[in-house]
Amino acid sequence: MSLSEGEKCVHELTEELDMTNSNISHHLRKLKDRRIVEKRKDGKHRYYNMNDKHIEEIIEAGVAHSRE
Repeated sequence: MSLSEGEKCVHELTEELDMTNSNISHHLRKLKDRRIVEKRKDGKHRYYNMNDKHIEEIIEAGVAHSRE
């Protein structure tokens, strides 16, 4: 997962995931509403990070299990 590598802005995520800003922002808003990610503003930029290490571990376990 990209945010498990550290804080990233929407622009970085759009390049990494090959998605539009609008699409990334939509998904991040849902994750933020569920307190999975947190947002930090710096001028015009919005930076997102995983909110809790435990959530990150659960997501990684789920992804690993789906690949079996």
